[in-house]
Amino acid sequence: MRPWIFIALLVVLVLALAVRPKAETITYYVQLVRGCDGDMPPEPNSRKVGPRIIEKVRGPLRWEGYWEIDRQEVLLVPGRATNVRLGKKFMVGIDLTDQHHRKVTASQNGRVLAKVCVPREGAMTVIGGDRDGQSSWFVVVRRDRPVLASN
Repeated sequence: MRPWIFIALLVVLVLALAVRPKAETITYYVQLVRGCDGDMPPEPNSRKVGPRIIEKVRGPLRWEGYWEIDRQEVLLVPGRATNVRLGKKFMVGIDLTDQHHRKVTASQNGRVLAKVCVPREGAMTVIGGDRDGQSSWFVVVRRDRPVLASN
């Protein structure tokens, strides 16, 4: 009779673990964007970005075209941080350890290029810098699914 009690307890434990609530996750879309002049993609498989990014960066910048170089979808648990690789050289850190803020760090080849701390509820974070005299780079962290421009 005792083996049945052990088996019953084991089944209850397994069921309790299976039905426990899953941790809440937040979906982020992380994009590497390049702004440049001309109508030619800066890299193979680059795609023109949609109007929301252009509205966000067009005012202070002079580029004719904005191209998505890479995109990753990330599920992140509040209270944690993660790193996302974009392209061959970029790493983006998203830190949700602060209950009210989202910290975003962009690094290239291990060197921190930019950091920003914004309210967690903010829909879009854009950080970037000069790439060379011919173009700029941007990292976009957003909650809404990116829409690419229709060609």
